[in-house]
Amino acid sequence: MTRLIWNDLVAHARVWGGTLAVVIAVGFVGALAGGLLETGMAHGGRIEEALMSAASVVVSFAALTALVVLSSAANLAVALHTRSYALWQLVGIHPGLVGVVVLAQLAIVAVVGSIVGCLIATPLFRPILDWVFGSWNGMPGLPLSLSVGTAALVVAGVTGVVVVGGLRGARRASRVPAVAALREPEPGAGPGPGARVSFTGGGTGRRADGRVGRVRWRGSRLQFGRVQFGWFRALLTVAALIATISLAQGLRGSDFSGIASRAILLTPLIAGVFAGIGPLVFPLALSAWTALVPRRASSSWFLARHSARYRLSQSSAAINPLMVGITLAGGLFTTAATLGTAVAATTGRTGSFELAPEGVVLMLGGPLLLAAIGAAATVFMSSGAREREFALLQAAGATRGVIIKIALWEALISAVTATLLAVLAIGIGGLVLAHALGMPAPTLALSSAWLVAGGGLVLLLAATVLPTLAALRREIPHLLAVE
Repeated sequence: MTRLIWNDLVAHARVWGGTLAVVIAVGFVGALAGGLLETGMAHGGRIEEALMSAASVVVSFAALTALVVLSSAANLAVALHTRSYALWQLVGIHPGLVGVVVLAQLAIVAVVGSIVGCLIATPLFRPILDWVFGSWNGMPGLPLSLSVGTAALVVAGVTGVVVVGGLRGARRASRVPAVAALREPEPGAGPGPGARVSFTGGGTGRRADGRVGRVRWRGSRLQFGRVQFGWFRALLTVAALIATISLAQGLRGSDFSGIASRAILLTPLIAGVFAGIGPLVFPLALSAWTALVPRRASSSWFLARHSARYRLSQSSAAINPLMVGITLAGGLFTTAATLGTAVAATTGRTGSFELAPEGVVLMLGGPLLLAAIGAAATVFMSSGAREREFALLQAAGATRGVIIKIALWEALISAVTATLLAVLAIGIGGLVLAHALGMPAPTLALSSAWLVAGGGLVLLLAATVLPTLAALRREIPHLLAVE
């Protein structure tokens, strides 16, 4: 079994390499937060208070993004290997052993990646701390602590999240019938709408209606129509929803200082709820806004739209981290702008809640790093599965130009869907905050959101188009023979 685990990791280096990149980023951010906590506890007094407060901010903002990107990457890695797991069963490997192999692979990638992330964080801890806290008395030159014990806790935490986040995928890999898995290219995503396309003038097809259907329990999973929620996702979603409602109610009964101290957490919690119910809201949002473009406008657009809707798990894995990153950036500045407007209306003073660059990096640096790497890595991971699909399209008459346009459209669809949902989350958070402050409307500050969305689009384009160009250089018979 050991040889099987390692050989499969090597054979599918693209998929596991993407997962490894995500884990390395999480380990890096986790090590920095752990170093802040350890350094603060080692010195005590005012330094401990300052560093503990800073670490709590880093953890509160980065934890949500880390959970999203790790669980998305883990489940996507398993989903992309479904055919391999089915082949293992066909050659005599027990289904239960398949699940064990999956979890072992996830654990190996998590341990190696988090260790590498901690090693990268060690030499960078000093310059990052000096830059963020350079203006604080006593901070420059402060002896730092990032011990092996703290790194071990980070490695254990990251590994635990990866393994738990991949449980549903591992269970699915071990339970699905081998023949059914071989016939189903996107397990769990559900079949997309029927589609016909012509490369001579446009395409026709039926629009996805996005209906949810009835709700029921299937074993340990909650199912809405064809969308299933594992217990881990359901638990996190309910926790985020309860925390959001509790915080919103608490803001309404607080004075201004109480609102200002807690309002910063409102939008991240809303982002957590959106991320949790992503399998429900992503296809609805995607189908709604893409339906505004006429079906006959472009055959490449038609194919890209239906492909993104059909490959739900791959699309969600890219949309989720980008949506969270945009929401955190826009929500932070919208919260500050709304509080500043409230102060100006009451006292006439402006600029009371301007954000310092160091504080912005402290709060958003880790989450944005994780979101960027998570979105790009998941798209890159799934690009290998698209090579045969592109070869089939070429064999059916599609030109290379059409294939490249499909890749461009798919990246745009993911970025726009993430941006729309993020703006919705920012707006909801702003309205709740404005209501608590007695304001008719929030002061939206979305410049940072547009910046993050634009950067995310660039990364998605690179992660989508570059592998597509590489695939187009290969012979079509060779790509079709791989399957």
